[in-house]
Amino acid sequence: MTPPPHAATEARTSIDCAAIDSDAERNAPMRGLNILLVDDDAMIGEVLAEMLTDLGHRICAIAATEAEAVSGAMRCKPDLMIVDARLSGGSGVAAVERILSVNPIPYLFMSGAGVEAGRPGAIVLSKPFREADLVGAIQRALVAFVGSESLCSPIRA
Repeated sequence: MTPPPHAATEARTSIDCAAIDSDAERNAPMRGLNILLVDDDAMIGEVLAEMLTDLGHRICAIAATEAEAVSGAMRCKPDLMIVDARLSGGSGVAAVERILSVNPIPYLFMSGAGVEAGRPGAIVLSKPFREADLVGAIQRALVAFVGSESLCSPIRA
């Protein structure tokens, strides 16, 4: 059984990684996530927030710059970050790097242009996208996070 999405990072290390491999787990409906959105286009941020809310998720913050993304992640402790890779006020990729250096959080990048995320296995959602594309990208980001060695390896004292 997996912990609630808002559980502390320490609790996330006890996830049963074998469970994510079952078809039933992958195809089960997602429970509501606490999501940090990072996009420098206010209209895209609003439309995406509405789409995610309609899917049953909560938006804990919408950030438009690298600095706002970092402070928003520290403040609201999201279950997932959806980040525009290229921001006018900094870099979405750099924001994710800074956030992950403090706290492991699942994430996905979105971009209107091809992007080299700079992180092996990063999920990149190309704009424009449909709701089904977004749902699939979220699921892939969560599976990648749960399947990462840092969470599936035994805890060492």
